Amino acid sequence: MGDVSGEVVPLLGGVHFWGGILSADYVVADAPKGLEILDKPENYFGSTVATVEPGTRMQVIGQEKVDGLTIFWPVRLSGGIEGWVADNGVERINKWNSQSNSTLTPTPAAGTPSNTDPTIHRVRPDQFIQDYYTKINNRQYEQTWALLSSGFKDRNNSSAQGGYQGYVSYWNSMASVQLINPSILTWETNSATVSITLHFNYTSDKIEDHSILFELVPDNADGWLIDATSFK
Repeated sequence: MGDVSGEVVPLLGGVHFWGGILSADYVVADAPKGLEILDKPENYFGSTVATVEPGTRMQVIGQEKVDGLTIFWPVRLSGGIEGWVADNGVERINKWNSQSNSTLTPTPAAGTPSNTDPTIHRVRPDQFIQDYYTKINNRQYEQTWALLSSGFKDRNNSSAQGGYQGYVSYWNSMASVQLINPSILTWETNSATVSITLHFNYTSDKIEDHSILFELVPDNADGWLIDATSFK
């Protein structure tokens, strides 16, 4: 195969090696409801071989792979079970500093009340957007609808605009959505802004690319809600 450092090398089935762009010696499960260990690095065809609790530490035993928008790590559990875990459900740890490299430290917004913890752990804003469109591509519309703020729904998906059914009809007109170059522009305690290019593939075979700014606000847990979007 040769030297693939820094390259994305396509393999069969839409899976790619990422040539050392990411690195980890261990990963720690941080999915709140448990993390599935799969028998292969595939979103649709992988079977669950085990489920681990949050905080479970797993040894990384090879190079990460990508299926669609999801990064997978090959891991070994303490009991010897081996499989693949999605990167969006783990913290990555390197031996040299024993620190996770999958999160950033948010900057507290000016005027943040003193009883607000500015270091609260939230999923990365760019990862949140990637997860949102993975669910869109999987037609998990009830889940994605819940990731929109009430203000966003009022402005863009009101009852006069078709509400939830109008939202579903719109996304059903898409064959798929691909994300290109997601970038965090701001990340504060009470807001975040992500810049991204979306590649829309319609069921009618029409194709469109749009560069969009996403404005995010915190939800009541450790995630985000889409509050506004605008074309760049």
